[in-house]
Amino acid sequence: MVFICGCSQTSPPAMSEQSTEATSSSITTTTLTPSLPNTQATTRDPFVGTWIARSYLTSGPLKKEYTFLDNGTWTRTNTNLESLVQSYSQGTWKKESEGNYVIKSSITGNSANFEYHSNTDELYEPGFKETFYRVPEKSILKNQLPSMNTTVYSVQKVSKIQGATPHSGKTFLIINLSIENINNPNGFSFDDKNFRILYDDGPGGWSTNQQLEGRISNAMSPGVIAMGEIRTGNVVFTIPENMVSCTLKLVNNEGDAVSNSIQIHNIQTISA
Repeated sequence: MVFICGCSQTSPPAMSEQSTEATSSSITTTTLTPSLPNTQATTRDPFVGTWIARSYLTSGPLKKEYTFLDNGTWTRTNTNLESLVQSYSQGTWKKESEGNYVIKSSITGNSANFEYHSNTDELYEPGFKETFYRVPEKSILKNQLPSMNTTVYSVQKVSKIQGATPHSGKTFLIINLSIENINNPNGFSFDDKNFRILYDDGPGGWSTNQQLEGRISNAMSPGVIAMGEIRTGNVVFTIPENMVSCTLKLVNNEGDAVSNSIQIHNIQTISA
């Protein structure tokens, strides 16, 4: 699960701006590579494919996405559409009888049943009384093609930004970057929640630019990026003090990655 750590402002903004210095941080770019769908649909078990269900919790609307593969394995991503917090699971599945399937989690060992309704091409999970709808393969392929390109120029950790300090055990991570709309003719709308970082020893988080409004020099401006437009600026995150590497990506409002992933290593600390 992903949770976000905010920051507290302990003194009013100073007149001087936070200086940005290039560091020796190591940056690696990973491009999203779409996997082509299996074209042998006529020989597939109808259970195979990607399925989505939506429900509503007190913490916000939830999207569950299962992908069942021909080799008898599955993956699941649960996305809270309010916070974009995601959780993941995986396991195995098998067909019990015509239209009846059982899945088992390789993480918890728990099992669940699914019913396939051929007349409507839907899956029903009786435990949570949820109906799952198939995602067409052409839509899966389209969603896997990156529409945004992210380039990172510098990375640094600082303990204070214009008088603002994070909670105990945390520090600020300032990333100077650009984002380019390369494949979205409708324009891409973004704010803090669309900038995500993940790291091995913690759940990650999203940008805290809005919480530090007026304190960040050359802050990335939220809004809509038109096709072909490039926007450059600083994006700030609140991270654990001992974090030395992370992965940065841009996500849409469904929590799905829409850009290349940037792996950042050996992050240097700069004196405030």
